[in-house]
Amino acid sequence: MAQQATWRYICWDILSILKKTTASSDLGFSQVLFWASSIANRLRHQHIGKNPTGRYLNIFTGIPIQNVGTSANPNVVKNRKLIVLPAPVYDYINEKGISYICHAQDESCPPEFLNQNFQPTTPAKAARLTYSPYENPGPNNVYFYRVENIVYFLGLEFVNIYTLEMGLYTSLEMRTNLVNPDDICDLTEQHLTILRQELLQLGSFAFAVPKDRVNDATDAPKDNLHVKPIQTGFGYADTPANQSQS
Repeated sequence: MAQQATWRYICWDILSILKKTTASSDLGFSQVLFWASSIANRLRHQHIGKNPTGRYLNIFTGIPIQNVGTSANPNVVKNRKLIVLPAPVYDYINEKGISYICHAQDESCPPEFLNQNFQPTTPAKAARLTYSPYENPGPNNVYFYRVENIVYFLGLEFVNIYTLEMGLYTSLEMRTNLVNPDDICDLTEQHLTILRQELLQLGSFAFAVPKDRVNDATDAPKDNLHVKPIQTGFGYADTPANQSQS
């Protein structure tokens, strides 16, 4: 398998390019990491929404089913079987961020998603399911609905089941204090190219902010900041300095 870049490598690569243009820049690593996470999340979300392949699918097995005995606001209701999502998922219509849920695989048996997948619903729509014997929730026709990071089930009320398997389109962590910079960036080569280009454009825009809009605790007027063009690999970034020369 080809070696993939880490978030640290990507961010320091962008910082090194930007600081060649503005050596006195105080743009920090955390800021670039936040930009990178935001752009990468958007690229992944758009790709999954248009082309839900297995590229960004993650499978989790052995997820324990809980049946709490006491309700707790918000979102926890007693005597309802539930699981807590092992990771944040993208929010799509009809819970498409959850690719599938099925029973845990028995040893030496085919995957359970070949036999039965749980179907998504909502609390507002669930009553309609009881009108048809073909849709009525039961052990062989299980439904789920999501409430934030909790998934509840309809049809498992009288079944002894302890773990499940899930396929999730998980999102990236956005809180930079929780991001491990040494984690691998799992974007495709095409998305990595777009990420790098947009990061350079963001950095160029940040440096192009006029000096008189920077708060340095003085009242002295300042001239506008002229930024040298940045080589992005796709031509020069479109900065105010470039525009003034054209």
